[in-house]
Amino acid sequence: MRFTRRGLAVIGAAAGAAALALRRASAPSSGPHDTYFSALNAKVTGLGVPVLVIDRARLRANAKSIVERIAAARLGLRLVVKSLPCLDLLDALEAGTQRYMAFNTTMLAALWARDVAADVLLGKPMPIAAVRALHAGGVWGTSTQWLIDTNERLAEYDTFAAERGLTLKVSLEVDVGLHRGGFDDVTDVAKALKGHPRLQLAGLMGYDAHVGKTPGLLKGRAWAQVQERYQAAISAVSAAGFDAKSLTLNSGGSMTFTKHLEGTVANELAVGSAFVAPSDFDQTPLQPAAFIAAPVLKRVSPVHIPGLEAVTGVRTFFFPESAKGVFVFGGQWLASPVSPPGLSYSGLYGRSSNQELVVAGEGLDVKVGDCVFYRPTQSEAVLNAFGDLVVVDGDAPIERWPIAQ
Repeated sequence: MRFTRRGLAVIGAAAGAAALALRRASAPSSGPHDTYFSALNAKVTGLGVPVLVIDRARLRANAKSIVERIAAARLGLRLVVKSLPCLDLLDALEAGTQRYMAFNTTMLAALWARDVAADVLLGKPMPIAAVRALHAGGVWGTSTQWLIDTNERLAEYDTFAAERGLTLKVSLEVDVGLHRGGFDDVTDVAKALKGHPRLQLAGLMGYDAHVGKTPGLLKGRAWAQVQERYQAAISAVSAAGFDAKSLTLNSGGSMTFTKHLEGTVANELAVGSAFVAPSDFDQTPLQPAAFIAAPVLKRVSPVHIPGLEAVTGVRTFFFPESAKGVFVFGGQWLASPVSPPGLSYSGLYGRSSNQELVVAGEGLDVKVGDCVFYRPTQSEAVLNAFGDLVVVDGDAPIERWPIAQ
């Protein structure tokens, strides 16, 4: 079969037109807020500034699901406070646990101020300078487990304990495959602890977030390696004369705790972000319980190309999903717009932390003063960026919960 140049041109033009028609037909549709976000918008529109909204009903449902599943597996639950940086939020979970994992001295001090004997495990090694400053502040927790990741840090903590006349509980960070630090082999440090009477071994911690990110075919091996490495650490501390059954054997995280429910060598799981279900931790049956609400400052239709306004119509024809737009109060958050539907970030303007442009198709229906809602991708870097959390619960009045950063 032979084609003339003209025939090929016609075929090419037809194919291009078909592709364009298909692309236009598949462009995401837009419109007004649905019933859920309309009710949320009515609650928070009058606040006038970007806020972090917590849906208390969804939070309770998520917490009930997580707590019941972990209890059914006969494992302990430790709440990760860097992902839930608010005492009221921690209490609202009604999780039935007084175990916490802290990552900074501010939140640690807040937990101590409420209960000096709070069971707190440090989620990362704390520089000895920060520990000294915290001790100088006056309040000092008696049941805190300080995380040790190197022999050098062990020596620093021992010196500090001797200087201050303290006995410190320590947990050893085990590298279970993430390779972010910690001990590959705890045999020597476990033996060394016998010579440091001011340092009491309280447990082990092995963070396994890499398992959730490992490609499917390799995930099984990554998980098996976590269990093997952790079991080796348990065996090493037992051989050094410690009773492993009495130790905190912490592992897991919001991305991997469900895997531990199927069987694990750990005896407690750390969970934080999953309670509010940001998009990086999406899993059934949890529902998103945290949203950013950003007031609309300006509406634009069409979305002009600065300096090339004459070709705006052509661009809109080829990119119908960016026909209209709104500039919101603030922006550049670790989040994606979810309501009104069809919104996306503007590739033309890029991201902005001042007045961010989000665009959608011709059906976009939102007024100046209304809110655009975003779903955070994570909680730890988002929940503490807006001041007090704004809590909604059906028809009840809005509550405000202070952040403890």
